[in-house]
Amino acid sequence: MVHETCFKAIVLGSFLVVGSGYLVVRILRKYPGTARAGFDSFDDVRGFYAFALAGIRDHKWLVTVPAVLVLSYYFIRIPGFLHGRSILESYGWAFESETVAVSLEGLLGAAVAAGRMLFGGHEVFFLGISPLVLILIPIILIRPSVLTRRLSLYAGGDDMRGFDFVRETVSVLRQILLYVGVPLIFSIILRQPRIIVCLIVAAGGLFRVTVILMLAIVTGGIMFYASRLVSGGPPDSRAALRGSLGITRSLFCLYLILTIPLSIDIIIPAALMFPLSVSTFFGVTVPEPVQLPPKLWLFLVVYWKYIAAFITAATACAPFMLLSGDRGVVGAFRANFDFIGRHFVKYLTFIGSGIFLLFLPELITVLLQSVIPYNTAAELVVTMITHTISVCLAVVFLLAALKFYHDYGGVTSDSRLAGGSRQA
Repeated sequence: MVHETCFKAIVLGSFLVVGSGYLVVRILRKYPGTARAGFDSFDDVRGFYAFALAGIRDHKWLVTVPAVLVLSYYFIRIPGFLHGRSILESYGWAFESETVAVSLEGLLGAAVAAGRMLFGGHEVFFLGISPLVLILIPIILIRPSVLTRRLSLYAGGDDMRGFDFVRETVSVLRQILLYVGVPLIFSIILRQPRIIVCLIVAAGGLFRVTVILMLAIVTGGIMFYASRLVSGGPPDSRAALRGSLGITRSLFCLYLILTIPLSIDIIIPAALMFPLSVSTFFGVTVPEPVQLPPKLWLFLVVYWKYIAAFITAATACAPFMLLSGDRGVVGAFRANFDFIGRHFVKYLTFIGSGIFLLFLPELITVLLQSVIPYNTAAELVVTMITHTISVCLAVVFLLAALKFYHDYGGVTSDSRLAGGSRQA
């Protein structure tokens, strides 16, 4: 069995090496003048992060807002964890936890997690796991005017198209909520687990789409706000929000497209386990739980995280392509890969520095897991701390990436919003 696994790993690795080599050769041939050029010195890379730290020092809310969203999640989760554990102990169901020894597999998993976190800076300003967001989303869906009335104060001119898109999308989502919510209430009253499962899954998808819409509005504003810092001009939150409305439609579609490959290995297993959880809660036994074929399950659990990390590394700067004008989703991806090709060695160096930065909290987690038993209150506190650090570092990487794109990609935003541009 071990030899078979090693053989599969060697075959897969050979295909990856050959495919990567072919791709690199194509890139170097297409961009012979710039693709091979690296940074003059590592001080150039250090300068990107120096800019990010300086921006955070002058505008501390850039890290305090994501940190508060993460901590609010854990402040709710920790008491619930302790209460649930006390109930299990009262029934004599307490179980012993063990530490996890540091291993090469654990370190590799930490590196992969750091790679997947490269896109985290785009998500941390509106975390769907935060109780604050869990409260805000239903309010927006039930009463859309809470959002649209506020946005109408900033929209004007060309930005009205983005505002109209937000208003129409929220209106559609509100109608879907009514079609899902009312039957869900009656299904719970009538204790129909199968119908409840379907409706809750639909409600979960509705919630996720709404989060991505809000994420596009908020993150777009953050990028335009930071682009003013990159250009050396004073930040303007009103102009940043107007700029965000101008690209909201494309940014929403881009995030929606990337959400599937970046989280498919989390969503599918959770979706398959969810019906069993609901049926157990209502005391109904599921005769034949839905299961994936073993090979497909192994692929999702073991191998997909590497593919997701690669996709993340290749698209970490894709949203920036919308700052110089709403090119649409296809245009943004084309500009992104053209940017990577033109500055291939520089891009790899910068992405490598980002992975190293985000690897640090993951390394701390791996080391502490060898001391602190798994599934304990202490382990949850450690996870809270390292997760918060990781979120803050993701913001640092986001700002550094924006500076990197500004210096080597050209325009960061419309001159009306960013105070000019520079073509590198």
